[in-house]
Amino acid sequence: MRHRKRALKTLMAIVIVCLAVVVGYIGYLLFDYSRIPDGQQLDIANQSAEPADTGVRYSIMTYNVGFGAYSADFSFFMDGGKYSRALSAQAVYDNIGGACKTLAAYNPDFVMLQEVGYDSDNSYHIDQRQLFYDTFPSYAHDFAINNHSAYLFYPLTCPFGRNNAGLLTMSRYAMETAVRRRLPIESGLTKFFDLDRCYAVTTFRLAGGQRLCLYTVHLSAYTNDRTIRDQQVDMLMDDMQQSYEQGAYVICGGDFNADLLGDSSKYFGISGADYVWAQAFPLDRLATGFTLAADSRVPSCRNADRPYDATDFVITIDGFIVSENVKVVSTKTVDTGFSYSDHNPVYMEFTLQ
Repeated sequence: MRHRKRALKTLMAIVIVCLAVVVGYIGYLLFDYSRIPDGQQLDIANQSAEPADTGVRYSIMTYNVGFGAYSADFSFFMDGGKYSRALSAQAVYDNIGGACKTLAAYNPDFVMLQEVGYDSDNSYHIDQRQLFYDTFPSYAHDFAINNHSAYLFYPLTCPFGRNNAGLLTMSRYAMETAVRRRLPIESGLTKFFDLDRCYAVTTFRLAGGQRLCLYTVHLSAYTNDRTIRDQQVDMLMDDMQQSYEQGAYVICGGDFNADLLGDSSKYFGISGADYVWAQAFPLDRLATGFTLAADSRVPSCRNADRPYDATDFVITIDGFIVSENVKVVSTKTVDTGFSYSDHNPVYMEFTLQ
């Protein structure tokens, strides 16, 4: 009887300690959580002296580089896969190095990147920004943080940890201003997994006095509330339309986390019925005078629930939205075989009319 009471006390002590740890961790998450205020002015570094101009053919690329983790043999736990961190530090260098070489081969005038990590547990605290700066040493750039999460103790066997990442915009031409706009996100528990969603607006003063506004964006993926996605698109389009009505040329590029083709399975032959996040982009919410530019020949994203296989679900969620005074010459998704990220980069040529 005495031994049974002692065992019961021990068990109760263990339960109390476990509860205290859980409550303490929840308190830590709540205390540490914060969002960056809207309208934050971004620093422009390595400023260029050369202005862009109208009537010239330019090129631009957008690429979600996936924290340098998503090699073709990588699967992500939040997508139903295995891993919470890059396979190794060397894998991060290899993946970001491959992304840099892919971009450099196209020599774009403007670059829009998403999920560029730094000082993060899931990518071994490698400053991926510097790797891109080194690849494009003459380019001006700005950086908007959209992920500064607390330490996530999940999965328990290999926690995701603390993560820092953001949107990197680079250009060979002189930037005038850069500002971070905060997007609406869910208010429940999912906010701890939905990053500090935002988009960056980089403004260029052209040689003739006009303005070009680049919107680098990464919309929400892990949300069950469709109204949040609609609110994000509405805010983005309202902002873009205002810039356009003020006489600017407007280009938005990035990861929209929505099917830009409406139903990618019609183009790539693989059904996405089992993937609830693969919803069609709401074309009816495009502002007047704006059009989508996306490639239907090569997908821009794979589902990362397992290592990449040619039979996996693929989709086009990366591309551009442009105002009608921007003439799109061509749009191309670059087929990397998802070697360096779960996304392929998208290349577009355009002129400012």
